[in-house]
Parts: sequence; structure tokens; C-alpha cells
Amino acid sequence: MSEPSTSYTVPSGYPPGHGAPPTKPRPHGAWFLAPIGLFLAAVAVVGSFAVWGVIGTFGVDTELRANGKAHSITVPTDGDRLIWTDGARPATRCRVVDRDTGTRLRLQAPDSDMDRADDRSSDWTATWQVDSGSGHLDVTCAGPRGSWVEVGPAVRLDRIFIGFAVAGVLGLAGLVWLIWLIVVRSTRPARSDV
Repeated sequence: MSEPSTSYTVPSGYPPGHGAPPTKPRPHGAWFLAPIGLFLAAVAVVGSFAVWGVIGTFGVDTELRANGKAHSITVPTDGDRLIWTDGARPATRCRVVDRDTGTRLRLQAPDSDMDRADDRSSDWTATWQVDSGSGHLDVTCAGPRGSWVEVGPAVRLDRIFIGFAVAGVLGLAGLVWLIWLIVVRSTRPARSDV
């Protein structure tokens, strides 16, 4: 004798009368403005930090004659200083001593080749870079008669690196957001106008 077969449906896991919950619609296209805004902010940060790091380089703390005599100057201690020589009558040697410690500061070649012009000379060249020490310096430069040197701030590479780091974070955040939006828009159903 065979038993009667019973047919029944397998429960779906949802309460009777309820189907699967509706899926979320894809994000609106305006959401793409956010990662684009992050990319633009990254570009602005790089530009502003680069300008902030370089713009002061063409300023002058002081100018002095390259007459072989020590000149006492005071400079900010926020970074290295550049010694600019007149291209027409370049100083042949310089010596910088920190007045507070009596230490002779080491002159080195600048991080990059830089030239500029002003009303005194059409060809100033960044010849040496030196630590600003305590800010109270004795600078002695020798050169042809009538030659001058100028002392001013060096390029602030730390500011430029900070700008690139901040821009990198903003750009990476924008890229992750953009990838997320593309994946979500391709996997979710289109929005209904109802």
C-alpha cells in the first residue's frame, strides 16, 4: 500500500504574505560629484603647498657687500638659507658663523639650480645653501670690487612633501569612492520615477 504524497512549498524564510525586501536603487548620478571634488581638492592642495614651499625662495632677508668683511645679520630660523651671488660679479668664497655658538656653518650646494633677476642684477644665482643656526649669523663673502651677495630663504621641501601626502590621501579617498559608486551603480537596479 502506498502512502499518499503530500505536496507543500518550502518556506522562503520570510513571513507569509511578504516577499524579499526591495533592493536599494542605484545612487543618483550627482554622487559622482563628491569623488570629483576630492580629486580637484587634491590638485589644489598640491599647487598651494608647492607655491607655499617655493614662493619664499625668491625673497631676500638681507643683502651685503662681498668685501671680505664679516657682516652680522639676523635671519628667521624656519629653514635653511640661500646665499645668492651676482652673476656679473660672483663672490668667490663665503664663510658663515653662528654668532651664538661660534660654530662655522657648512656651506653646501643648493638642492636645485635657481636663478632670478632684480633691479640690481639680471642674473642672481643661488650659489650656497646653509643652515640658519640660531638666526644670528656672521657672513663673510669675498668677490670682485663692487660685488654683492643676498641671503634669503631656501625651498621648503618639507612643505612640498606635506602637500603631496595630503593630496595623496584626498586622491585615494576619491578613487575608492569612485570605484564604490561604479560597483554599486552596476549591481543595483535603476531608480524608478514613481
